[in-house]
Amino acid sequence: MTIGIYTSGVKIKVGFYNLNQIQIMSAKFDELIPGEDFRTGNGYEGVLEIKSIDTVNRRMTGTFYFDPYNEKTKQTVKITSGTFNLKYVNF
Repeated sequence: MTIGIYTSGVKIKVGFYNLNQIQIMSAKFDELIPGEDFRTGNGYEGVLEIKSIDTVNRRMTGTFYFDPYNEKTKQTVKITSGTFNLKYVNF
C-alpha cells in the first residue's frame, strides 16, 4: 500500500489530508496480481490524518481510511481504521 502527499515546497504538518488525487494526494492498494491496483480519485476517496511528526527521529504517526477503485475490474476496496508509525524521508 502506498500513500503519497506531495505539497510542492510547502512543509507537511499535523492535520487532515484528503486522498482524492487533487494536489497529488493519493493512495494506492496493490493486489498480489501484477497490474491489479486500486487507486483513489474523484468519487473514491479517503482521508489521512497526521497526528505527530518527530523531526529529530524522522518519524510520523497517524490514521487513514480510503476507498480505492480498480479501473480494470470496476471494483472498490474499503480500507478502514488504518494506522501508521513510520520513518519518513523528504523528496
